[in-house]
Amino acid sequence: MKLTAFFICGLLVAAGVARAQNRNIYFLKNSGKEVEHRDSADYIRIIEEPDTGSVYFPVTEVYANQQRKFIGQVSSFEPSLIYEGATLSYYANGKKKQQVTYEKGWPTGLAYYFDINGKPRKIVEYGEEGMERFLGIGRIVKFKVVSVLDSTGVEMVTNGNGTAYEYSEEDLVREEGTYVNGVKQGRWSGADLKRNITFQEIYESGKLVKGTSVRSSGETYEYNKLEKLPEFKGGADAFNRFLSQTIRYPPEARSNGITGRVFLQFVIAADGSVQDVEVVGAVHPLLDREAASVMKRSPRWIPATQKGIPVKVMYRMPINFQLGR
Repeated sequence: MKLTAFFICGLLVAAGVARAQNRNIYFLKNSGKEVEHRDSADYIRIIEEPDTGSVYFPVTEVYANQQRKFIGQVSSFEPSLIYEGATLSYYANGKKKQQVTYEKGWPTGLAYYFDINGKPRKIVEYGEEGMERFLGIGRIVKFKVVSVLDSTGVEMVTNGNGTAYEYSEEDLVREEGTYVNGVKQGRWSGADLKRNITFQEIYESGKLVKGTSVRSSGETYEYNKLEKLPEFKGGADAFNRFLSQTIRYPPEARSNGITGRVFLQFVIAADGSVQDVEVVGAVHPLLDREAASVMKRSPRWIPATQKGIPVKVMYRMPINFQLGR
């Protein structure tokens, strides 16, 4: 049976999913896309009703190999998870990956990161100062590095100061440079082995001044931001004009007073094209189809970039259907 989503009392729940003891079970790809069958999923998410005396929903995620992936809780999951309190994430081999505390969906305080063998590798502190980290659409958090350890457990950065060599076994990204007072300073260099690029970056008090990335083919990109979000050509005003000129309120929905906010998920490819449009927060089939149809007719966007190089990203946004009085 096809998985669909609908809203009840402000909560996003799944129709046609396996359910037991007030549990909602979702089959997901690593991209976050929901799939119909367990065999197609990279991991499984289980959201339960709050425990007695709590307003938070316990969340458990499990890899396809049955190893635990995540343990935590959320205050909301419409249209996305809002984490609260302590959370634990794990690698697919069962080793601890990270321990982060959240408040209203924002990481806060000390966070602990581990290598793929479960050994401590980094401690950072989230707060109001420091370097910026991109969390998602319109969400940027600041942090300072407290400690960085090498593979043998020797501390390379202490109290935010020192020269570090860092490597992510999952992302296959390595980089090295100096931290001063918890933020990057001076020249940093590294490589993204997945994308076959090398890069050189200059920082001043944690802020990127200039970066240069080079593909294995020799193409060079200059940048002054590590990441840029995709953007509709002409900005938000132009996108709103596109919607107002393109959306056709279904006559049957209009005559029956059907309104609501349809949440769409889609991919903006590296060439700016809109792909893989799907409804992840449904209201009514008439409105759902129209919202998806309009987005599929969108002109190309200005694509997102990472280290100056265009990349594809998944995007999620609501489209409102309202009737004038």
